[in-house]
Amino acid sequence: MDLDSEFLKAILADPDDDMPRLVYADWLHDQGDPRGEFIQLQCELAEIHRNFYAVDQELIDRHDDLVERQQDMLLEHGDRWRAALAPLVQDCQFQRGLLQLVRLSGAQLRDYGDRIMAAAPICLMFVTAARGCLREALRHQRLSQLTGLAIDGSSLLDEDVSAIVELLQRGRINRLVLTWCSLTDTSFAAFGNLTNASLRDLDLANNSLRNASAMLLATTPGFGALQNLVLTSNMIRLRGAQALARSEVLTQLDSLSMGGNPIDQRAVSELRSRFQQVMMQ
Repeated sequence: MDLDSEFLKAILADPDDDMPRLVYADWLHDQGDPRGEFIQLQCELAEIHRNFYAVDQELIDRHDDLVERQQDMLLEHGDRWRAALAPLVQDCQFQRGLLQLVRLSGAQLRDYGDRIMAAAPICLMFVTAARGCLREALRHQRLSQLTGLAIDGSSLLDEDVSAIVELLQRGRINRLVLTWCSLTDTSFAAFGNLTNASLRDLDLANNSLRNASAMLLATTPGFGALQNLVLTSNMIRLRGAQALARSEVLTQLDSLSMGGNPIDQRAVSELRSRFQQVMMQ
């Protein structure tokens, strides 16, 4: 049995839980592998950051010591730990001790997707220059382990958007960012096929979405788990805003960003009577 792979599989099964990776860290430490210490210290740093407002001077001093040790370890081991992944992507970052976030182009994902996903337990992916690439790029089966996908500044084709929806259907992505992607009501219509309600955070800022897309968001069951929705700087008007406010699907939605849309105070008032936090800037 490949214990290393089994540990990573347990971590990917619940990437938000520190316990599986701390168990892995203990095992690595027993093998004399410095990655064990690195996982432990980054998990401790993350815990301090999560409780930032409750920290005292002792924890602040501990934080500084951990940051210094983290930098020392990255200087000593970072290039070796990144070696399998770095040539295939634009950037890769450690999160709580493991390489779990990558930034890459659509062409890199298309050409090296299987190798990239095999090289590290990646959960978060930021894709640039994705236009016309996603039909092939998102076909890789291992992408179903992603929990977050961000695409920015790519004028997506209808087929790209359809490929994103297909990935959402077969995977477990809970955070999706599609900003400055030239989305229109026509291209966004593909989301009407979404039935897998795993999305909790959706950022659609700076596109060209109108009332029809707002109505789709309000009525598609696949958006039923949304907690945070960003629609800043689109073209949604009164009817679209009212559809969101009266939605029977968006029962979990707490935070809605609608700044930069041509809606009047009547629509804003209706949204604020429905959702806990409505931002208009």
